[in-house]
Amino acid sequence: MSPLRAWLNRWPLGQQGTGVMLFILLVILALDFSLRLWVGRVSQSRRFEAPIVSEMEPVASQEQVLGAMRSWLPPTLGGSGVAEKPLYLVGIIGPPSDPTAVIGLGVAGQSSEFSKVRSGETVEGWKVDQVTRRSVSLSREGETKVIELFPRPAGVLSQ
Repeated sequence: MSPLRAWLNRWPLGQQGTGVMLFILLVILALDFSLRLWVGRVSQSRRFEAPIVSEMEPVASQEQVLGAMRSWLPPTLGGSGVAEKPLYLVGIIGPPSDPTAVIGLGVAGQSSEFSKVRSGETVEGWKVDQVTRRSVSLSREGETKVIELFPRPAGVLSQ
């Protein structure tokens, strides 16, 4: 006889009672386990309630935000508020005595329109004042803009 069977036979109910006792023990353990995990039902309503929004002071003014946005976006020429094509300098061609500027109309890298202009001519309403080796000066209604061939990124000083 095995030691386990001999031990089970020592129980007062014998082998048949052992199964009943194990079942009762299992029920007690399951009840204890489920009571430890049980979470009671909350008596509050489970409906969604909109959060309370309080008034806050603005973190930045509209001028500060627009100024920051202008520094993030590529520069465009024209302060009239009308949507117009931005201008960018593609290159300078011709002899140094009479240079011609090639100006791209639209967004750099996406534009397919180009215009060749010399000093005194106009492009998109801007008069070309001067064409140098690295830049073009434009003017319109008292406003003056300079487009550089290789503009420096913000924060980079001249060397």
